[in-house]
Amino acid sequence: MDEVQERIRKLLDERGLTPEAVSRRAGLDRGYLTKLFSREGASPRGRTLTRLADALETSVGFLLSGESEGEQPQESGLDASATCAQPFWLGGGSRMRNVSVEDVGSSREIPILGTAAGAHVRGARIITKRITGMIRCPPHLAAFTGIYAMYVEGDSMSPQFASGDLIVVNPNKPARPGDVVVVRMRAEGDSEEATLGIYVGRENGDIMISKRRPPDSHVKLSGAHVVSVERVLTLAEILGA
Repeated sequence: MDEVQERIRKLLDERGLTPEAVSRRAGLDRGYLTKLFSREGASPRGRTLTRLADALETSVGFLLSGESEGEQPQESGLDASATCAQPFWLGGGSRMRNVSVEDVGSSREIPILGTAAGAHVRGARIITKRITGMIRCPPHLAAFTGIYAMYVEGDSMSPQFASGDLIVVNPNKPARPGDVVVVRMRAEGDSEEATLGIYVGRENGDIMISKRRPPDSHVKLSGAHVVSVERVLTLAEILGA
């Protein structure tokens, strides 16, 4: 296998991302990485390589030679509950640097914790010990704790949400029937799984959600494994409209 392809696959696994999500995040055709992996010895070049490095939050040098990522955040010392009101990592493009609260000053950041599945019952893994990226927090959300972001995986919530789209979740807002929610469920070890859907309600202790595709499809999630049901903010709420 081509070494560049191998490093891309390794980063996808570490960050809990799919080839489709990263391709879209890089501004490429959603099938780009899948096609690349099917061609033995093929490697991205030029601007495409730079875009993929940005989308994977690494450097071009690492993809080409495996050199240390240097400024990438380490798992130790990270708190995945870091929120708008508690910034721990300040982003600079695709590069990340460790900063103190004093360095941040009035800056506020929302942590990206992984992906939420929009295609299957079994959710995509939330990376609970590693923040995979940061986005700027709107000032009107800065007072809320616990807010986080995730990338959508799969297409069962399209056209409302496509694979690779970024969603912002506020666990402080109670979910009502009809709200788009992230259902967080216990998984192996200390990780969690997250499934994206439209909240229908509870049935005998289980959580019922529906999907956009196929229309009116319903999924029952065992209440014994559900950690929480958390509401996805609308665009108007994110913008403060």
